[in-house]
Parts: sequence; C-alpha cells; structure tokens
Amino acid sequence: MKKAGHSSTISRRCLAGLLGAASVVGLAGAASAQEEGSQKNSAISNEGLATIVVTARKRAENVQDVPITIAAMSGERLEETATRNINDLSAITPGLQIQQSAIVNPASSYIFLRGFSQTDDLIGFDQPVTTYVDNVFVEGVGGSAGTNFYDVDRVEVVKGPQGTLFGRNSVGGAVQIYTKTPTDNFEAEMLGGLGNRDGARLAGFVNVPMSDTAALRVVGEYENVGGWLKSVPTGEDFGGRKTYLVRGSLRLEPSDDLQILLRGSYSRITASGTAVRAVYVDPAGPAFLSAYVENGGDFSFTDPAYQQTVSDFNEIVNAPDYSTYVTDNRGQRVNTYMASAEITYDLSDSFTIKSISGYRHLKGSSYTDADGTQFALLTAPQRRNTNAFSEELQLLISGFDNRLDMVVGAYYYHFSGREFQQSRALEALLSAFSPNGRTSTTIPDITRNSPAIFSQATFALTDSVNLTGGARYTWDKRKQVATGTIYSDYELTNPTGCNIPFDTTVPCSTTLKTSDKAFTWLLSLDWTPIPGTMLYGKVAKGFHSGGVTSRLGPSADLAIPYDPEYVTEYEVGFKTEFMDRRVRLNGAFYYDDFSDAQIVVPVFNDTGFANRLDNVGKARLYGAEFDLELALTEGLRLGATLGYAKGNYQRVEVFDSVTDQIVNAADAYRIDNLPKWSYTLFGSYTKPTDFGKIAASLNWRWKDTHVVNPQKVKGPETFPDDLTGIPGFALGVSDQYQFQKAYGLLGGQIRVTIDSADIDIALWGKNLLDKHYFAQKTDLVRAGLGLVGGVVGQRRTYGLEVTKRF
Repeated sequence: MKKAGHSSTISRRCLAGLLGAASVVGLAGAASAQEEGSQKNSAISNEGLATIVVTARKRAENVQDVPITIAAMSGERLEETATRNINDLSAITPGLQIQQSAIVNPASSYIFLRGFSQTDDLIGFDQPVTTYVDNVFVEGVGGSAGTNFYDVDRVEVVKGPQGTLFGRNSVGGAVQIYTKTPTDNFEAEMLGGLGNRDGARLAGFVNVPMSDTAALRVVGEYENVGGWLKSVPTGEDFGGRKTYLVRGSLRLEPSDDLQILLRGSYSRITASGTAVRAVYVDPAGPAFLSAYVENGGDFSFTDPAYQQTVSDFNEIVNAPDYSTYVTDNRGQRVNTYMASAEITYDLSDSFTIKSISGYRHLKGSSYTDADGTQFALLTAPQRRNTNAFSEELQLLISGFDNRLDMVVGAYYYHFSGREFQQSRALEALLSAFSPNGRTSTTIPDITRNSPAIFSQATFALTDSVNLTGGARYTWDKRKQVATGTIYSDYELTNPTGCNIPFDTTVPCSTTLKTSDKAFTWLLSLDWTPIPGTMLYGKVAKGFHSGGVTSRLGPSADLAIPYDPEYVTEYEVGFKTEFMDRRVRLNGAFYYDDFSDAQIVVPVFNDTGFANRLDNVGKARLYGAEFDLELALTEGLRLGATLGYAKGNYQRVEVFDSVTDQIVNAADAYRIDNLPKWSYTLFGSYTKPTDFGKIAASLNWRWKDTHVVNPQKVKGPETFPDDLTGIPGFALGVSDQYQFQKAYGLLGGQIRVTIDSADIDIALWGKNLLDKHYFAQKTDLVRAGLGLVGGVVGQRRTYGLEVTKRF
C-alpha cells in the first residue's frame, strides 16, 4: 500500500500551486442553486456572485435569508464539477460524506452528515439523513439508487434536525434532488463519453412544448463505471456498476391559477461485486480454521494444508493495493419505479394549496462476498421487494402586508416490504460439525404507516428581525412478521420456536408491532443589522424512528423493539455578502444532544452471537462549519470550506459477557465517519473566446483521520496474553484496522464550448492523484470470524465527453 506520509507530501505540493494557477483552479462546494424553474446561470459575470434560491422551507427564498445551514448546487455547477450522482456530493459539500461501496449492497448509498449515519442495510432500518426526489421521500440506503444527476435542476443539502417540515428520520438533515421541469421552448441534447477502465456514458433529453398550456420533457441515460479492484484468481474487476435511467415529466397549466406536474421514472443498476479485500486475519481465528479445512486440513496443523493456508493468507493481506482474492462477482441488481404528481392551486394572492403524491417500487437482489478472500468465510445473498406511497397536503399562507409566511400541512406515508436475508459463515468449518447445513436465514415482512400534521411560520417582527416557529406531530406504526432459522436451507417451513439450539433446522417466527408518537419542533430568530449580513440562532428537535431489528436469525433476543431516538440541536450562525456581492462568507456553530440513542450492540446467548439495534446510549455532537466564495474578477471563482466536528457517547449500556452484568461502555464506543477536521478548496476560471469559451476547474477535498468501522467499538492497541478484566464486548480487532488516515482527493474538468456548433467538449477526472484509501473497514473479529474486510475507495477515474445541443 502507498505510504501515507509520501502521499501527503505530494498532496501539499499540489495544494501549494493550486490557487496560483488561475486557469485551472477548482470549483465545488456551496455553489449557486437556480431559481425554481430556471435552467441557466451565467458562468461569466462581473456582477458578483449569483443569488442562491432554495425551497428548503417549502417556499422559494434566497439562501442567505434562511436561518439554517444549507449547501445548494445548481445543475450547471454539478455538471462543471463532474458530480454525476449522489455519491459524488461529498466532494463538494462540507460536512457531508456519502459511501457508495459498502460491503453489503454496492449500489446503495450510506449518507453521513455531521456524524449522523446508519450503515446497516436492512429493510427495517431507517436512515437519519433523509433523501427526497422532487419532494417525494425515498426509503432506506437503497433509496438513492439510480438518482443520477443528469438533467437535474438543483440539489439542496439541509443540515441539522428537520423534524418540522421533513418529519421522521431527518435528525441529521435532508438531501433534496430536483429534476428539471418542462419549459415552453423546444430543447434537445445528446451527450456521449468514454473513460478509463471501460467507462462509458450516453445521455440525452428532449423538451417539447405541446401547447400554450402543456409541455413534455423526456430524459434517458446510460452509464458504465468500470471496477477498480481486480481479482487475482479470476482477473475480473470489482466495484463497477451500470446505470440505466429513463425519466419523463409533463407540465400542465389549465389556468393561470393551476399547475400540474406529473413525473415518472425507471432506473436499473447492475453492480459488480463489492470492492472488498481482507486487511487482517487472525491466525488462530475461525476464518483461518475454516480456510484450513477448505484446503483439506485434518486438524493436525502439521499437514501441507496448514502451510498452504498460511501462504494463502500472507498473499491475501499483502496483495497489491487494488487487488482482491474474491472470486464471486455477482454483485447487486436494483430496479426502481417512481411516479409523482404535484398539483399547485393559487386560491388568492395570500393562499396557495399544494398536493404532492408519490409512489415508489423497488425490487432488488444482491450477493456479497464480505471476507475479501477466495474462501467461503462470509457470504450474504439478499432479495427485497418494497412499495411506498406518500401524500402531502400544504396550505401556503402570506399576510400582514407580507410580514407573515406560513405553511400548514398534513402528511401520510405507507410502506410495505419483504426481504430475504441470508448469512453463510465459515462453511467448511461448520460443515464438519453441523450435518444440517451452514446458513442463517431471516425473512421479514414489514408494514409501516406514518401520518403527521405540521405547521411552520415566519413573522417579521421588524424590518430586520424575523421569528420562525414550527411544530409537527407524528404517529408511527409498524408491524413485522419475521421468520428465521440457523443452519438450514433456503425454504423455511413449520416455524415453531425461538432460541433454538445450534444444531437444528427448526425455525423461529415472531410477530411484533410498535406504535410511537413524536412531537418535534423548531424555533429560530434572525437579525439583519445591515444589508448583506444576517445573524441567527436556532433550536430544533427531531426524531429517528423506532422499530424492530429485522435480522432475526435463531434468536428471539434480537426481536425486541427499539424506541425512537431524539436529537435536540442548538445552532448559531451568520451569513454575509459584501463588496457588491463579490464575497460570500457563511458560518455556523452547532451542538447536538442525543437521548435514547440507537446503537448496534452485541447479543450473546445459547444460539451464538448477533447484533441488535437498541436504545442504550446518550451522546453529544458539536462542531462548526464555514464556507467562503469569491468572485473578484470576471470569470474567476474561488472558494473554500472548513469543518470541525467532535462527538462522543456519554452512556452506552451493554451486557458484559465476562462479568455477566450491564455496564456503561461509553468509553469503548465512538462515532464513526466523523473526521475532526475537513476542508475543501475550489475554483474555476471561464474565459470567452472568438468561438465560445473555455472553462477550467479543480476541486480538492481533504478529511482528517477517522473511524471507518461501522461497529463503533474501540479495539485494544495490542492483545494481552491475559484477558482477565477485559469486557467481552471489547474483544475486537486492534485499533489500527479501524481507522482511515487523513487523505485528500483532487478532481477537475476542462470544458470547451463552441457556440457556432452548439457543442461542448469536456475532459474530466476524479481522484487525479490516484490516492488509495478505505471507505469502510468491518471488524469481523468481534463477530466471531477472526477477520477484517476493507472496502477500497474508487481510484483515479477520467474521461472525455461531447455534448451537442439542438
């Protein structure tokens, strides 16, 4: 693997010259979101920075007037930074990390925002950062699958608890994606591109005005991202994916007061196997023993199979950076259908009613080889089929000479889904002791209903002081019927009992219901002492839904409901623009207080070891974020963001298998994917020419050393010979295998526009320094396997694209 110090030296040298080269300085971060319905922002302007318009509070506002932290990017800015999908957003958004290549379900996306995350991809688990596409909520980590950003109008990342307007689960914030709506002009475009490692992209759209009151827009895209981790045994590439997308929208305006937007989309993702490799193997652990048996070992440990196994694992853990020994490349398949209807009717100048209806169907399957070796140590087939429907009614009110802006609404969400989960662990070793097979299976059926009512209002106390208050009441009901067993075949019949012995095929079946109610609220005050400067303070409360762990396996101990998690956030900040809007500087300081924190904890009983989500914690998070953008000369944009974050668990109650007692293990747990420091540098330069223009950009993203083990438990620095006094939950892998050291990623693009031919030619690249890093490391030592698997981040990727407009 690459030396961290040497790579950092190269990175610093690169950074030293980054801002000095005006023609190639980078562009990213909190850029310009367009006004709703607009399609272009001028790239060349000597009039300062463009106004950023967002709809985070259910109405169009200048982001500088909104007393919450928002990062907003227009479709044009996403294009300039080669931000293709939701997984690329973390490169241009401070405080946001999105992990695409998780060990399970490589086409899914795990969102980390200000330390809020959920990295278990199960049908019943909710994410603490919600995702919306055209104002419609999408479910789970697979919700973002297929959300490529071609022909997208803007993306807004709203930070902090949004329990009033967005409701359940938005304790960390919300990511909102808005596709372009049909316009009154004929437009068409075709894009084609090729990249390294067999990368390819073909996309296009056509916009057709059908009459004075109707317009249609149809979008299509195909993208192939080549894998970056090569299997030594087979030569296949892992980590790649293909995306197919078709999207259509119809805008109808039967009258001046009525607008109807109908949208529909279909996406398909086919991903190869996860880019995972083994980074540690315990030579005395179960994974090593199972591989030894698979090699023909007879448990004498003096036979040739033992030496062969030692040699195999030496090769596996010391293999070149971008290689793996996984041989099964089946990966993941996800098909998603989505439809929505947004109806807006102006009752008068002061009252507008809006209805947003959405439906989403997802069908997918995956096969994960999580151990990173050629041996059958841990594989996980999975299939799921889900349906979701939502309806939101809003009444938008303005009054008191435009001093009052208010929204009153009602929301309903229904979800139903069925999932097949299977875990096949240590197949060769367990086959030697269990004649009944070697798989653990769970089939949960989940139904959820969640209605809510809400209201939020902003009132101008004076010309410079605004008071905002809001509240939401949510009912959240869930029913789960789960059937599980251990060491059986696929089909489950005659479920009769739980907590079954090790060597049996008798399944366990449970039916559980949960019913929760939550009151969430927001209160903020903002003051504009002088034009272009706003100071604000905010306190908000949000909640993360409760439920039941859907990974049942053989143990009824897993089928215990967990309660909602509550977060109260205190935030103060400022937003400023000066020098005729040529400089924009924003900052925020926040403190988050968790109660009933949901944490995955180990469960031990007679049937073995498993993980369960439970309310055992109390935690706090705090930090600060700043972003700066400059437009000092014509065509030149410079900027930077800086983030600081720190957090810790104050109480984590777990069962200690050594002392047989419940203990406070807060000192043994930590928050993952929370770098203490992070920053970005960005900029662009656009120069007019006789034939059109040339635009060049670079963006640099750096983040500090951070935990990438989602199990959150600290490991010992070394393993002592005497384990007396060491809590059972702490017997994991050494800390050195749970961190990713600080690193930076460089991206950029050069785009040439030829006006006479309506053609753009773009050369783009990501991770240009080819930095090797791990997006995730999973401690399977604590799970009883004696192995650590690591997901390798995407290596250098580049390509050339040509766009033709009609």
